[in-house]
Amino acid sequence: LRNSDAIPGIDSAVDVTAANEMASSKIFDQLLNNPYNVPNNQIVLTDGTLNPSASLLYPDDLDWVDAVTRVGYRQNYDMSFQGGTEKSDFYVSLGYLNEEGYLLSSDFERISGRMNVNYQANKWLKTGLNIGATTSKGNQSQATSAGSNNFVNPIRFSRSMGPIYNIYEHDATGAYVLDENGEKIFDLGASRATGASPGRHIAAELAWNEDLDEITSLSGKSYIDITLMEGLVFTTNVSLDTRNFYNIDFRNKFVGDGAPAGAASRTSTKRTTVGFNQLLNYTKSFDKHNFKFLVAHESLEMRYNYFYGRRTEIIADGNTELINFVTATDVYTYEDNENDESYFGRINYDYDGKYFLSASYRQDGTSKFASDKRWGDFFSIGGAWRLDKESFIENKDWIDMLKLRASYGEIGNNSGISYYAYQGLYDLDYNNQSESGFLQGSLEAPNLLWEQSASSDVAIEFRLFNKLNGVIEYYNRESDNLLFDVPLPLSSGSESISQNIGTMYNRGFEIA
Repeated sequence: LRNSDAIPGIDSAVDVTAANEMASSKIFDQLLNNPYNVPNNQIVLTDGTLNPSASLLYPDDLDWVDAVTRVGYRQNYDMSFQGGTEKSDFYVSLGYLNEEGYLLSSDFERISGRMNVNYQANKWLKTGLNIGATTSKGNQSQATSAGSNNFVNPIRFSRSMGPIYNIYEHDATGAYVLDENGEKIFDLGASRATGASPGRHIAAELAWNEDLDEITSLSGKSYIDITLMEGLVFTTNVSLDTRNFYNIDFRNKFVGDGAPAGAASRTSTKRTTVGFNQLLNYTKSFDKHNFKFLVAHESLEMRYNYFYGRRTEIIADGNTELINFVTATDVYTYEDNENDESYFGRINYDYDGKYFLSASYRQDGTSKFASDKRWGDFFSIGGAWRLDKESFIENKDWIDMLKLRASYGEIGNNSGISYYAYQGLYDLDYNNQSESGFLQGSLEAPNLLWEQSASSDVAIEFRLFNKLNGVIEYYNRESDNLLFDVPLPLSSGSESISQNIGTMYNRGFEIA
């Protein structure tokens, strides 16, 4: 403050003296608070030192970190049981966690359980069930997305607060001002400098606001194995996963984001995923030939529901339900759906443990693409040769294992795009009073295709002298990260071609 008027060694001694006097008398105008027992213009002497006659009026009320923290504790209990008979086995577990956090208004409680049962009904039938459930609730100390800005970050707020600003109200003597119940009163109207978050009070906001998350998750998986004949096994799997999230958010009417009327919101989400697959495995060996066949189908259905509602102007204190507020400022809901389906098969063959061949093919479909573009075809093929089992190598003691392998494969990817990527979408809620309004949010992309990735590799694997293991590999990976089916003129002799926008290449040697 003094240097803004005059700087020693640059300005004259007279100007520096005047600047010292100015800074001493106006320091309060910068800090806007005086916790000492001396007048506002005598807090700091003209030489820049604290007045030796100054003592704090309320030294125990300046520690904001202490005001928002506590000694936390954590308790955790787990139990499990397991057993079985000749035809069955089971495992059951139950857990309880309770944690009181280091910050005020931060706690977490969780109850979880799991049960796993397998039953061999007879030689040809086996079934099982795996169920898990978790329910939890936790206060987030205003650290979630509902209140993540700097003002309501307890750590940021308390550590950036100068230790001259009081938390509670005091009278002229420095004594605490108490309410009718004899409790200290938060100093909501205190003046603080710009960098000390004026108009906010983290201790009061932690005490009066609410940010509670409640989460319930349930997962269940069941299978049936049926042995149709020797080497032929049919398996079906069913899975269900659901997650419910509920957030209660309340902002008080006295200080902070909810002032001066108070505000509350509710956020609810539900995600449900159902999976279903059937697999037919066949294993056959004769002479030195070994075969493994797989034919399968898989489907996956996902549904996501979202709700958000917010109201302001609280009616009766102590009730944070939305019905206790006057004005609805925001109500928003939506639902997302995705359906994926796949058909695939695989053949594995080896001869005498020396020569190996493998081939697979799959057809994947997704609701993210238009109906005539949603299916993609992908395959892989690979082979290996165990050189160490050949007569010209197997007698060499220093070679324990030597294998040459090579493969090529293609896979598809539909992540990274919206559930309705091929559709032209519109953003709603641009209404003008009673007249509806909307804006176009995205353009149609009916020719969008699967992202395709292809990879190939050649490698030598070895183990030498019963000590040295290693792999020398050359690989090449190529990904077309955005594909469109582009119509061509009839004169071209073809209806369409696939055009990729951006291709990534990755190739090189790897030695391990």
